[in-house]
Amino acid sequence: MTPWHLNSGGAYKFFSWWKAYAQVDYQFWSAFQAPALVIQQPQTTNCSGSGCTGGSLNISPGSFPAYQYVDVVVPRFGEEFYLNEITTIRLGYAYRPSILGSVSNGNGNYLDPPKHMASLGLGLNYKHFLGFEATNQIDFHLAYQYLIQQTISKTAGNEVGNAADPKIGSPGYVAGGSVYGGGVSLSLLF
Repeated sequence: MTPWHLNSGGAYKFFSWWKAYAQVDYQFWSAFQAPALVIQQPQTTNCSGSGCTGGSLNISPGSFPAYQYVDVVVPRFGEEFYLNEITTIRLGYAYRPSILGSVSNGNGNYLDPPKHMASLGLGLNYKHFLGFEATNQIDFHLAYQYLIQQTISKTAGNEVGNAADPKIGSPGYVAGGSVYGGGVSLSLLF
């Protein structure tokens, strides 16, 4: 379930060919509870039918990691440049901090590094589509996300406290990287 959020933003037209956008989004993650499934040892003493064979199944115990989620503020900025009646160029930037209060050095391996997001777009406006008089817009966009590198150093013992066994991901790892994307859309304007 996504959290509640509040946002506010606006646009300002500097010139007939240049418009700027700004938005601030406040996301309430501190009350978030991640969905979890905890598997327990099955009960085989009170069963009936041909499926009861006695209990040779042994489930390893587990624990649900307790993460602290924090509220975040996500600022977004955009620029739109009208080159002529057909062509528009768009630029955008946003920064999203991590919703996790700390990296997962203990149980579990939840990752949510802070990230910088940038986008570039090209909009083309036409009066005709496939020979018909139908105003349309073709938009191309490229997107890039830089996930800020985090170093995770696992604490001693496994997820249920056995000091002789290591945790999943031990002794630690580095998380981060880049995400690339893009797309094209066609809009018929009525």
